[in-house]
Amino acid sequence: MKKYYSIIIILWAFLFQVTVSATEEIEKEQIKILAATFHHFDGKAKDQIWPHFYPLSYPAVFHYPSGNIYAFGFKHPTSGWRTALSHPYPVLYRSDPTDPLLQIPMQPAYLIDNHPAFLFGLNHDKEQSLLLLLTFIHERFHIFQFQTFAPEKVKEADEKDYEIVTQLALAELENRLLTQIIQTTVHEKQLHLIKDYIAVNQKRRQQLQLSSIQWENHQQKMEGLADYVSLKTYVLFPCLPTFSFESMVLTLREGKTKGKPPMIQDVMKGRHYFVGAVLGWLLDKQPGLQWKYAIEKRHYSLQQLLERAIPLSQQERDERFFQLQQQAEWQTLLKKIATQFESEKMNEQLITQAFLDEEGMIVWLGLPPCHTSTGGSHKKITHMERLKVLIGDTSFCTSQDHSWMLRFKNIPMRLEEPTGERTFKLSSDQIIVIDGQEYSLRNLCQLPQPIRFKTLLWKNCVCDFETICAGTIQTKASRVQISFDKK
Repeated sequence: MKKYYSIIIILWAFLFQVTVSATEEIEKEQIKILAATFHHFDGKAKDQIWPHFYPLSYPAVFHYPSGNIYAFGFKHPTSGWRTALSHPYPVLYRSDPTDPLLQIPMQPAYLIDNHPAFLFGLNHDKEQSLLLLLTFIHERFHIFQFQTFAPEKVKEADEKDYEIVTQLALAELENRLLTQIIQTTVHEKQLHLIKDYIAVNQKRRQQLQLSSIQWENHQQKMEGLADYVSLKTYVLFPCLPTFSFESMVLTLREGKTKGKPPMIQDVMKGRHYFVGAVLGWLLDKQPGLQWKYAIEKRHYSLQQLLERAIPLSQQERDERFFQLQQQAEWQTLLKKIATQFESEKMNEQLITQAFLDEEGMIVWLGLPPCHTSTGGSHKKITHMERLKVLIGDTSFCTSQDHSWMLRFKNIPMRLEEPTGERTFKLSSDQIIVIDGQEYSLRNLCQLPQPIRFKTLLWKNCVCDFETICAGTIQTKASRVQISFDKK
């Protein structure tokens, strides 16, 4: 028997060593790619990605669940760091599994020794490795956009504009045309498809209010171009020799459709990452077009610039649209979209009823006035109108200064708005501590409204919350709404 135990122990030790070795290799490769990327951004080719964009305009720090932390861009090594010399760009390194910054998935301006740094969490998932590196460039470009792009006053699109089967079908037809465009290498065929796309886009947008058109342009400019820049980085810089813009932009699009988001949600938000990235790719192919300056400084949209580069007469647009509608593929698409739309509406009713049937009081929790970072997991995610529905959620959310902390341990169901506000249920007997005074959720309804607080906390088996941000509680029937003061 002892012999068998010894064999098992040896096998376990071997497997553990193999696993550690594999994670170390993934980590080394990711840091090597980042170091090479920053090295190339210091070269002459960097403005070919986007003029004056530099991801190390201030330092970047990357951390792993193991506690390994890497930093780029600090002018002088700070205490606790050592320099790694084996990369083309200087790397600082330290390891501390207890470091509090490991709890923060991303923070654009995390203070390290009083210096702001872009904090970003990585992991050892080989399949997600490249996606994480692209996400870093994407998020880093957002900061550049906020700092340099001409400001725009845009409100979110009107959902009613998209509650039409033909609108949803035309959007899907656009997606298919753009996919064919990037998969086509024959110039004449590609130009034909681009003109079809322009014709469909113009016809579809005739059904929209101006505010919805402006929202689409804005999403394509911000999210789509952030994807474009991240992809363009690895096209131009030889950090990943086999990297392909065309295949990777389709992979990113596929990632947006995993979990089957509602069609309206995808048309209003998700698809614009893909559309904007592809339109940027197409504009690069138009000779002599200074499109990036026009986007950044002159309020042009990607769609406007494409239409200027490839002009169509009204007659040609109408003829192309008519020919597309006569194809059997269009009728098949219409039927498919109509069936899916009805199915989604029924699913929303079932989800709503399941949430209402749960025991307890509804708690709507707003966001603090400062930026928050979130990490965690869930057993299942689906979508309902503009809400994400998370089943068996285990996540942690905190503000940069830890003045607002929310932890879900395994809550059965919660809803999340696009801006991050959360709705879930707690027992009516749940004790909530307001400025040091204990109340049950049920008793809050008996207090004069609204209820002001400076501190707030509760703890239970499914959810913990603690904050020193001031705010207001309002109760009505079986609903508790918690909001926070703006700065």
